[in-house]
Amino acid sequence: MPGWEIFHGWMAFRYLDANQGLTRSFTIAYKMTDDGAEHWTNRFNRFKSKKDRGALMGGVTMMEVAVPQLVTGLGLDPSRTTFVPALSSSETVAAKKGLLAVLARRCAKAAGAASVHDAISKRPHQPIHGIYNAAARKAVLDGAEYRAGDIDADDILVFDDFITRGDTLSHIAQAILEANPRARMYGVALGKAERRAYHRQFGREISNDHVPKKWDILWRKGEG
Repeated sequence: MPGWEIFHGWMAFRYLDANQGLTRSFTIAYKMTDDGAEHWTNRFNRFKSKKDRGALMGGVTMMEVAVPQLVTGLGLDPSRTTFVPALSSSETVAAKKGLLAVLARRCAKAAGAASVHDAISKRPHQPIHGIYNAAARKAVLDGAEYRAGDIDADDILVFDDFITRGDTLSHIAQAILEANPRARMYGVALGKAERRAYHRQFGREISNDHVPKKWDILWRKGEG
């Protein structure tokens, strides 16, 4: 499992399993794929369903504060920073009113940065969340042929909902760098998907005890 460190209230990953093009990646908490009752995982699952308005508002409210703090912590110039959303498997271009596009846009506004919802295009492909072989996941995403246009920014943050291995973020980062070779690329997501059972077989326990209380308060405030 990639190691991480606390960075301004975030889990900061210098490397993911698939990390080409990424300077660093950040998440708030673990999404326990085999423990849906865990506090943050329950929230993330409700957010992922896109049907729970309370969870959607909770996540966005938290990220509107957490992301600007991340930008400040990284020492980025907001006027030279752009946020872009990842694409779902069925999309060719991210929908302007799609969840990730809205999340990126609202966080950009809060941070004083720019956002571009249609910076990336690709071919539709089968969902990769059920593909457990790394080579097979890569083959599917390679076939999607990610492409990007010019983005006038020094730093680009790619927003996804959850990171598993980093395959999607890596493909997006490489596509953007091909068109914008001087940019620095960062991945940003709510959670890092992990199985508790996987770690227990090595005598390790993972938890979300590291998540700052302020993120919990903001999420609850957003849920109302």
